[in-house]
Amino acid sequence: MRTLRLLGLNYHPKMKYLAGFLVSCALGSYAIAETETQVSQPKEHVSYTNYRGKIFEALEEQEYLKQTRIFSEKLLKSIRREIQKSAYSDKIKAEMLEVLDVLQAEGVYERSGADSANRAVFVGIQGAIESAIGQGLKRHKIAGSVGVVYTPRPPTPLCVKPGKVDTAAANKEVLSDPQRTSTIQSRAQIVRSYLEEGGKLYVVFPEKGAELRTAEQQEVFKTACKRYQGELFVREIDPKNFKKDQVGAAYKISSWDSSPILFSIKSTQALDPRLDADWKLWFGPIVDGSPFAARWAGFAKEAE
Repeated sequence: MRTLRLLGLNYHPKMKYLAGFLVSCALGSYAIAETETQVSQPKEHVSYTNYRGKIFEALEEQEYLKQTRIFSEKLLKSIRREIQKSAYSDKIKAEMLEVLDVLQAEGVYERSGADSANRAVFVGIQGAIESAIGQGLKRHKIAGSVGVVYTPRPPTPLCVKPGKVDTAAANKEVLSDPQRTSTIQSRAQIVRSYLEEGGKLYVVFPEKGAELRTAEQQEVFKTACKRYQGELFVREIDPKNFKKDQVGAAYKISSWDSSPILFSIKSTQALDPRLDADWKLWFGPIVDGSPFAARWAGFAKEAE
């Protein structure tokens, strides 16, 4: 404590482990200076400014990382609540929570297989996260959110009316499964609520991709774009540049005092069920050099 006071630093419990280091540095500088004096070299001024700056930088970084973890954990807790409240079966909910546990521990979760075994779980988690973001924005627990949806045609939730079953919105196989159909019905309202709370959403699809929707679905989509024109943005790209392996979505969820968090999903639209699709989820802080930053950069570029 005395050493820190001598250096003009206010004492902090986390600094006690640095005292020895500072003393060693100071003694080392003194020894060097004495040696230089013995060989008739001019004595240089020893500055501790750099030490002070590094100490505070380390403490600030430590606090920033702590707040990032807290923000992430609170968000995960909210997502679990949304899963529990959802209309999915107990079996699907249990599987969603198991996947979320792995996602929390590892940051990435992936598997391949049939649409019937994966859509309700993966897209159900997407809906729970979108709902958690909307609630966080409403309660001012989240500073902001920007999402990018990258699909062959306008996103399904914005092409159907909440509470209405549109038999043209999905493949017959999907419509025959109540759990998978629930992903369409629930997210139609969830995505609109997200936009109503100020969440930003960019939808990216190929030029003339809207023509792959029915006339009614196109009208529903146009109505949504008009209603949420300050939050919903459309980007139509050259079909030649459309990347089929990037189909999915990514959300950058921001806090006031931590790194933003990424949620992203790799999936297929309800009109394109496959027996061998690749399904993948990402969840983690967007920091330089991380896979989360790289994933977000790819989506953000498409929304430019």
